[in-house]
Amino acid sequence: AFRQVRSTLVDLPTGTGKTIVFSLLVALARQHNRRVLILVNRDSLVSQTVRRLKADVGITASIEKAETKAETWAPVVVASVQTLGRKGKPKMVEGEKICFSRIQRWDPHAFNLIVIDEGHHATADSYQMVLDYFKSAKVVGVTATSDRGDDNYLQDVYQTTAYRMSFPTAVEQGWLVPVRPRFRHVPGLDLSELRRVGQELDIKQQAKILRNVDILEKMAFPTAEEIGNQKAVVFNARVNDSRVFCELLRKCGIVAESVYHGNGMKMARRREIIAAYKRGDIQVLCNVDCLTEGFDDPQIRYVVQGRWTLSPVVYAQQVGRGTRPLPGIVDGLSSPEERRAAIANSDKPHVDVIDFAGNTGEHKLMGVPSLLLKDGEDPEVASRATALMREDEGLSAEDAMQIARTLVAEAKRREPKKLAYQDEFVDPFYRTAPGQVLSLFEIGRDLQMFPKKPTVQQLERLRQLGVDKASDYTRDEAIRVLAELEHRQKRGKARIRQVRALVNHGYDRDKAMQMTFEDASKKLFELQNNNWTPVDLAGASA
Repeated sequence: AFRQVRSTLVDLPTGTGKTIVFSLLVALARQHNRRVLILVNRDSLVSQTVRRLKADVGITASIEKAETKAETWAPVVVASVQTLGRKGKPKMVEGEKICFSRIQRWDPHAFNLIVIDEGHHATADSYQMVLDYFKSAKVVGVTATSDRGDDNYLQDVYQTTAYRMSFPTAVEQGWLVPVRPRFRHVPGLDLSELRRVGQELDIKQQAKILRNVDILEKMAFPTAEEIGNQKAVVFNARVNDSRVFCELLRKCGIVAESVYHGNGMKMARRREIIAAYKRGDIQVLCNVDCLTEGFDDPQIRYVVQGRWTLSPVVYAQQVGRGTRPLPGIVDGLSSPEERRAAIANSDKPHVDVIDFAGNTGEHKLMGVPSLLLKDGEDPEVASRATALMREDEGLSAEDAMQIARTLVAEAKRREPKKLAYQDEFVDPFYRTAPGQVLSLFEIGRDLQMFPKKPTVQQLERLRQLGVDKASDYTRDEAIRVLAELEHRQKRGKARIRQVRALVNHGYDRDKAMQMTFEDASKKLFELQNNNWTPVDLAGASA
């Protein structure tokens, strides 16, 4: 990818080695005397990344974080993006106050390669400022959560995806343990009125619902009963319900602790609790946004969803905490069959995910089926499978997905068919060759090697205006075609669907293109009343 573009993405599920991938990439860069900057999105991940580089490939990195400043000549630097983009204190320069940014310590050509850990964050302004400053550096993002269903927003940062592995593929190849979901209905839990904030559910509203101790008891007590003596991690909405959930588990005799950012918990205390959990001194760790990234413990057997999300990215991050196989189980095994068999015969043949459900109304909350979607598969399959599992708590995810696939396929088969003049005939210039539709408006093809795809909004508008294979266009082509189509509509010209139907029934394309909307409608009405046989082909080519 780097031979052709500046920036690319590597998308690997949690537990399949993204840290190893970028560590080896850093080592390769150093073999060629290239300098490397590694960006992380939390201060707590800086020291963790430095340790992994040393352990995995023997590279010592300098740190740029808070009060710690890396040497500007250092060959490898691990930096907190918040620190690198931070403005310094104003200084008087020739009688004028000037505020220097932290990044200005560095020469703009200091680095040849920039690695972005948790690369899905790279659309944020802080990352963009760093990438714009070091314009000559190649950029690679590594992520476990680019969200195959809606990752168009990442195209503004990464020109290509160099490699991608889906969660089902990782399980099939024996790198991750299968997920076994458990839906648990909570009487009295009503999520139907939760507001959306952007693409998510309002966390503050969730916290209000979870102030009801009765609701939390109906979640915590079944959790304690089900997990037994196995290690678990719980994801909570806010600090209050995390603390209460933790206390309720303790009442059941479980050693549990809660970790979170702020609210009086210092970083040192948070690290102490997480270390105790990894040692096995703590059985259950309740958390608020502390463990979604940069936290690994293969001993986790249960993941408990104590908050709700509409985001497949967030859901995948949380479930991914439990999908690693036990240490050494798949090491050295060369085939997927061997690895899957080793996992199946291990003390951790799967990870259990407990989802608490209530009245969700119209909200399509994420569930395990969203992780099991195959590349390119209709997201409606996951939505239907999740609904089936909420209705029947004994239904397995695999069975639910199979039923959902059948239901979705049947629904599509029963969709009302379009009128014959819209769908029956082969489109002479739309469906077979995208380049020909551009020729209608004398638009040349966009010959970029890695062009951007149209946005979701562009695709929808093109479909509304009658362009069936809109996804075949580049973003620039879509912009130009939309401009032409919008212009035709304003001038009252025939719609593209009308032109298509007239051409399919023998009318001259150029004359059909010149018709008004009203004239084209009359011609089509005449055709329909005459069993789609042209009434008068005068001036038309049969």
